Amino acid sequence: MQHYFKHTMLAAAVALVTAAPLARAADATETAAAPTVAAAEREGRLVWYTTLLGEATQPLVDAFAKRHPAIKVEVVRAAAPLNAAKVLAEAAAGQPVADLFDGSSTAGLLMARQLVQPYVSPSAATIPARFKDPDGYWTSTVLYYLTTGYNPAMIAPDQAPRTWQDLLAPQWRGKMVWSAEQAPTAAQGLVANVLLTMGETDGMNYLRALARQDIANVNTNPRKILTLVGDQAYPIGLQVMVHHTVMAQHEGMTVLSREGQTLLKGANHIPSNTLVPTGFPELTDIPVTFISPVQAAAGQDRWNAILKELFATPRTTP
Repeated sequence: MQHYFKHTMLAAAVALVTAAPLARAADATETAAAPTVAAAEREGRLVWYTTLLGEATQPLVDAFAKRHPAIKVEVVRAAAPLNAAKVLAEAAAGQPVADLFDGSSTAGLLMARQLVQPYVSPSAATIPARFKDPDGYWTSTVLYYLTTGYNPAMIAPDQAPRTWQDLLAPQWRGKMVWSAEQAPTAAQGLVANVLLTMGETDGMNYLRALARQDIANVNTNPRKILTLVGDQAYPIGLQVMVHHTVMAQHEGMTVLSREGQTLLKGANHIPSNTLVPTGFPELTDIPVTFISPVQAAAGQDRWNAILKELFATPRTTP
């Protein structure tokens, strides 16, 4: 049976660290936030552990600075599991640093250790219920759509893979690349998507077949994976973020993904030099596998174990 691609949809959720509630000032109403704002101003800083790149964080930091000029925002970027590990280490030492964090699995990992503070943001009222925790422990601020991207200078559009089975064709052996970051936005997200789409037995059989395709396992973030494809180092990138294809166009690179532009159609964007999706468009005609922060946290150990078993051989960037 042919399994057509189901695009991975991940929710990058923002949450507050229990031991450091100062970030509440960014979302609470002015009246309720006044004491917290005053405390944050006395401290003079707010530390944000993020998975986002600078193109996405800087407009938010600039907007916050205009509203709260006495509070300096310190942005620390790392993959979701690494950010979670830092918060856990800080909590164990009794020396919390982060005030708030985001990530595709961070909230779920830290909720299990009771290190997340619930909050209900007035600005989240219009966000659909499935994209936020009913008890206020996390709220999705970004939806990542991940798919298979290809370079049209190396592959004609009518020859590009359309199904999971297409990726097993002999001509693609050694021609594909993905990110080895320990995060669901990287290779582990594809493993999750396959298992959720095909089921346990068919999914594992497929992953064993895919492992024979000699995928380049590069230790870098998904944005750089797209750059490798755009620079013609590889014709196919797995787990490509659709909005990165738009960003690449601004840099003179062309990486296409089937239905990618439709995925972005109707989404709102942060106004900057790049396009970062922040809206929640209805995608009834495009198959997606939604993975919440809690699901990502619960599944990542198993997904990583599968990657280690089947795709352990690392590659370096060409």
